[in-house]
Amino acid sequence: MQLSNMTIFFTMLVILLIGIIFFIFRHWRRNQKEEIFSDVLFAAGIELVLTSFGTLDAEIIAIFKNKDVETNYVQLIIGFILLACSWFLFRHIKAKMYILNINGYFPDRRIEYRHEDVGLHHFQFKEREIDFIRLFKKGINETVYTEIKEELIEKTNNFKSETRDKKRGYTGIAPSPLIMLAGNTFGREGIDEFFEYNKFTSKYYQLHEKAKLKSNTHLIIPDITSFIKNQQSETFAEIVVSISLTSQIVEGQLTQFTCPHYMIQVRKPQDNIIETKKQLHNYVKQTLVTLESLTRKIPTLKKIHLVYSGQSCFSFELGRLIDITRHAEITHYQFSQQSTPLYPWGIVINGDRSGEFLINESEGVNINRA
Repeated sequence: MQLSNMTIFFTMLVILLIGIIFFIFRHWRRNQKEEIFSDVLFAAGIELVLTSFGTLDAEIIAIFKNKDVETNYVQLIIGFILLACSWFLFRHIKAKMYILNINGYFPDRRIEYRHEDVGLHHFQFKEREIDFIRLFKKGINETVYTEIKEELIEKTNNFKSETRDKKRGYTGIAPSPLIMLAGNTFGREGIDEFFEYNKFTSKYYQLHEKAKLKSNTHLIIPDITSFIKNQQSETFAEIVVSISLTSQIVEGQLTQFTCPHYMIQVRKPQDNIIETKKQLHNYVKQTLVTLESLTRKIPTLKKIHLVYSGQSCFSFELGRLIDITRHAEITHYQFSQQSTPLYPWGIVINGDRSGEFLINESEGVNINRA
């Protein structure tokens, strides 16, 4: 090999290795451990393949002795094996789904324990669980909430960063306001698949692609103009919006809120009513449009008190898309049948007070910071 060719050869090698180091650093920042391992295999394979034709010192000696450098075929074969392993690992990583599981209630609700329910093998997915069961069992107050919030936000952001170029899934069983806060933290980056737990069959199911909706699952959304006209005053600063999907929220459950009640529902609420991704996205889109229309058509509206009966996938997706520019300040409340009032605490989802914990200590709209 001529000296000029040798210089070009090793310059290309250095540039290639620098590029690999860049990818290793990027994957390290995103906590993508499998990708780092794939990068290292690729770097080692490239180094073995290229230097099997001769190292820099061997090339220099060969030039002075006017001899050719012998190819190290064992090293060459090992290098190609490492490159093949790196390629297969990279393909495996790209095909794998990463599932975010937010769990505040039950310790055994991991998909990895029930992966056969949804037709997944262990090697097809990785599950990232945010488990705050122990904390939540202490009883919710500002101290406990602050601990849960910090863990929820940190791990949600970690999952978002780790899976930026991956297929994502979501499942969760936790208080709806915390799920919605996690969705708002996750932001506009999408989720590809959703998994829900059926308590009657004790099995998970995946929302499928079926497009046609059952007639009794369409959202019933009251006409906003008529709703405003039916109020004692057409200027009010606060409103309660209830969304009934799995069980009916009735007026008697909302007596703690003295502002007008705007009630969205399906014709026949039932458990696990959301079965398809199209259905989920339709519900979320219609709700977002309604919240935006309420904000726009009631110029004096400053706060929306949101109560919800339904599945966690809706809470997560709605939280993901709520923002401050199109919606009044939205506080989502948690229902508890054993407490007085029935909605004892909530979390501000958007705006300057996003993430703030609110507790309702008595009847009426006396919602104060804990």
